[in-house]
Amino acid sequence: MKKQNLIFLCLANINVFAGIPQEAKKPMIPNTQSPQPIQPINPLNFALPTRIISGKYELDICSSIPQTGSVAIIGGHILTGIQAFLSKLKTLPDFNFYIKFDSRDDGGNITKTIENINTLNKKTPLFLSLFGSSTMKRLMPYLKQNKLVSIFPIEGLDKWRITSNKNTLFFRASDKDQIKALIDYSINSLGKKRFAVFYEASEWGDGILTEVQKVLSERKIELLASGSYPQNTVSVSRSVKKLSEKDPDAILCISQARPAYNFIQQMVNNGFTEASFLCIDRLISIQDTLKKSRGITIITTSVVPDPFRSSLRIAQEYRKDMKTYFSNKNLSPFSFEGYINATILCECIKSSQFPISANKLLYTIENIKTFDIPILKDLNLNFNSKTRTLCNRIWINSGDNKEWEEWSFNSERF
Repeated sequence: MKKQNLIFLCLANINVFAGIPQEAKKPMIPNTQSPQPIQPINPLNFALPTRIISGKYELDICSSIPQTGSVAIIGGHILTGIQAFLSKLKTLPDFNFYIKFDSRDDGGNITKTIENINTLNKKTPLFLSLFGSSTMKRLMPYLKQNKLVSIFPIEGLDKWRITSNKNTLFFRASDKDQIKALIDYSINSLGKKRFAVFYEASEWGDGILTEVQKVLSERKIELLASGSYPQNTVSVSRSVKKLSEKDPDAILCISQARPAYNFIQQMVNNGFTEASFLCIDRLISIQDTLKKSRGITIITTSVVPDPFRSSLRIAQEYRKDMKTYFSNKNLSPFSFEGYINATILCECIKSSQFPISANKLLYTIENIKTFDIPILKDLNLNFNSKTRTLCNRIWINSGDNKEWEEWSFNSERF
């Protein structure tokens, strides 16, 4: 296929295409008495480089996603979901563009992640579904300097979900909302209020432990005990001993899959067969294994609807496209999340129209509620400018092979 030269937006036309308010387009009147300082040009207002391939634009989007290491299962599923939609995109006649998606493996190592981002940032400022709290922390200088935008990162701490973090947009609900759902489900549906926490000693785990304490305090419930394990280890014995001494009946698991699996097994071996293990969404990967090998049922949250049984249109499209493009891959909430992230992004690129800048795209996503996008309608997306989040919905996966039930902040049941 013949490739034409890169298309760039002329500097004189930056404001026209970048969605800048009308007032910003008025020329400044010189003040001879006190000259105004020259404002730096925001590179996110420039049109993104594109190519023409078979009569359509081709746009670069990049990511750094763990495909090896301790969180490779989650990273691999996110990547598969993204690729499933981008594969379908090539066949859709009403989209006038392709996405050239360049995702590098970082193995969950933050040094490699930043190395990947520095390399890929030379191609584009658009990054999709970057992974983890450590990445977000190291990314903050890049975001503040308008070097890139982070669209739908796989990250849930409230500390990043602030109005001033204007170059980040979240799809997924926060970790605090997941914790609220688990705690209220335990209290109101299971009748269990003796809470303990098993968590990872890391910025992510420490952050969620703080949220657990706040949520329990709001409900006037005391946290009986908390036990941690060192990051990147499966050293759980000390936490098993510490929590067992307090005899909890509801144990919140804020950890990676392998240490959680060992911890839950050891707790059951210590006699906690009637305790409920309430797990954040990333632990769904061990749910079936624990059920089949030990007969242990764990409860998890999800930031997306049931990928296996949901009747929502986007869930039906996801299952169809996974069967078409990745028939050898299992369905999962994380591949569904990747699929949703890619769908929202591409629908908003379509609505923005070319030439397109990063800021123009951000503006479109923030105003997604005003667009008629049938495939996304059932998700009820509505941008919250205070938390920079599109979707605050949580589903409870009770491990009973029934469609997951959405948890409501206002539900009397939960």
